[in-house]
Amino acid sequence: MHDTTIDDLPNAVFVHGDMDLNNFYFEEGKLVEVVNWDNATIGSIFDDMILLIMNYSGMADLYRVNKRVLKNVKEIFDAYDARESYRSACVDLMKTSIERSIAILNQSEFNSDEEKIREYEGYLWCLSFVRVYANEMKKM
Repeated sequence: MHDTTIDDLPNAVFVHGDMDLNNFYFEEGKLVEVVNWDNATIGSIFDDMILLIMNYSGMADLYRVNKRVLKNVKEIFDAYDARESYRSACVDLMKTSIERSIAILNQSEFNSDEEKIREYEGYLWCLSFVRVYANEMKKM
């Protein structure tokens, strides 16, 4: 979808907005269909890629294996056929997005809301990973 809209929408494309594995259908290990486009909107070409990286690379896992996460990030970049300039911009935007999300969560009261605490911890784990491995991800 990105390839077909990038020329028509300067600096923006249609994005899925709900990159959940339940919305992907695979056959013989290959992605054949993405469904549930009800959250689709116009956004950055990086929006869906960032969601995939943060949610499915293992980046937010407390007991992550960093080499495996880097391999998963590379596979996502490769699936998007993202050239180095896109990878670099994606990593920079991901870091900014994570920092913004942490700032928003810092303004709210957590009390004993386990879901908010897990979300906050996930963002912190992602941010630590991006800070350490940014240059490596940009050059994959």
